[in-house]
Amino acid sequence: MTLACASCGTSVPESEIDPTTGVARCLACGTTFSRYAPEPDASQCFLPDPASAPDGVSFRYLELGGASSPGAHYRQQARGAARFAGVDVRVSMPLSEKLPVILLLAPSMVAFVCIGTLIANVAALMSGSPWLQALAAYGWIPVLLAALYTALAFALRRPRLRLDANGLRVRMGRLPWWGDRTLALESLLDIHPVHWEEIIRDRRGRERGRVTRYAIDAALSGDRRRRLVKLDERAQYVGSMLGEVLRELKG
Repeated sequence: MTLACASCGTSVPESEIDPTTGVARCLACGTTFSRYAPEPDASQCFLPDPASAPDGVSFRYLELGGASSPGAHYRQQARGAARFAGVDVRVSMPLSEKLPVILLLAPSMVAFVCIGTLIANVAALMSGSPWLQALAAYGWIPVLLAALYTALAFALRRPRLRLDANGLRVRMGRLPWWGDRTLALESLLDIHPVHWEEIIRDRRGRERGRVTRYAIDAALSGDRRRRLVKLDERAQYVGSMLGEVLRELKG
């Protein structure tokens, strides 16, 4: 019968097991444990298996020393083993959520540039100011660059949340964007999912329907709350899992 280390999962040879007491020593990590200790009850493990994550959600439990685990020993880690150090979560956003924003942004920015350039040209002709003439000639460039950056940021949007001993780091995507933040572990009291209903109304104020919104919030010291990220229904899974990891890290 092969005996696996209770901390790192490495196989322990028979030569490292005391035949009288049953005490075993792992050569890989140096952990000493009893071969007769009961197996952990899987029903008491509140952290999910990474393989059970919903579509578009991928995460890995972190180990001390910067290494990461795909979850082979996540049950031992979830029970406070010495190597457990946090979690790294990534959420892919479907194209159906990105495309409407990009399609709405593009014509809006083109219209804004055209109207702004027209106004600047008229003002330059009426006043003869060289500053206004320069604005009319080149003012559309920063606006166009801002529009392109915004569209690219939405196209590359893939929220990432990393929770470890250094705190919680939230990144909205591969490009810097509003909502990117870092929160110290000491200031975090809880992380949890939230949801609410929004009423959709027409131009006359009549109700046309209701839609459920989801997000992940953090409760901070000083009776403060911070919205971390807005998602779809997957926020229920990710927010609950981050809350459990935070409790494990704080012990």
